[in-house]
Amino acid sequence: MVTLTAIDLILNKLASESTQPPTSDELIELRKRLDLNTRDIAKLIGVSKRTWERYESGDYEISCSSWFYLKMIANELPGVRVLVIGD
Repeated sequence: MVTLTAIDLILNKLASESTQPPTSDELIELRKRLDLNTRDIAKLIGVSKRTWERYESGDYEISCSSWFYLKMIANELPGVRVLVIGD
């Protein structure tokens, strides 16, 4: 049984409306804006460091939902904000 959260629904909707995957340069720039190394950003979206490196080199294409998730974390999606609660 699969349960979708509100975030999953938003990301799936955004992904279905997007037709252009990010370029290698866009991935690298976003990672740098988030101040993350390749290991940490890979962990954030649940892929290996090597897979992330392949995204950045253009060998693999990142999923739209992962791309939008990272953009959401960076507060770069209009109308979508991340609220962190806790320590």
